[in-house]
Amino acid sequence: MCALFHPKEDFVVSASLDQVIRVWDIGALKKKTASPADDILRLSQMNTDLFGGVNAIMTYVLKRHDRGINWELFHPTLPLIVSGADNRQVKIWRMKGVCFIIESFVGLVICPL
Repeated sequence: MCALFHPKEDFVVSASLDQVIRVWDIGALKKKTASPADDILRLSQMNTDLFGGVNAIMTYVLKRHDRGINWELFHPTLPLIVSGADNRQVKIWRMKGVCFIIESFVGLVICPL
């Protein structure tokens, strides 16, 4: 289970033991600003944000693992997400238009450094 920020874009990718990867658009969070002088005036807005305000939008739900997902990460320059699960599967999710194409690897995966 983990969540990571994209190195350049306004996205967060999260994965968990429910076998699902979610990609979140967090662009709305960048629009929010805070200054100490506005703290008192922002109390009502803060309640709205905590209980129902929209800060992040789930843009993709990726389901193809059949065990809990332990980690995922964005490629720094290519439209790829890599994920690994409890069943020793590593999947590469390649963005193609508005969907993802999956490549799977099972067993021992050696990554040269």
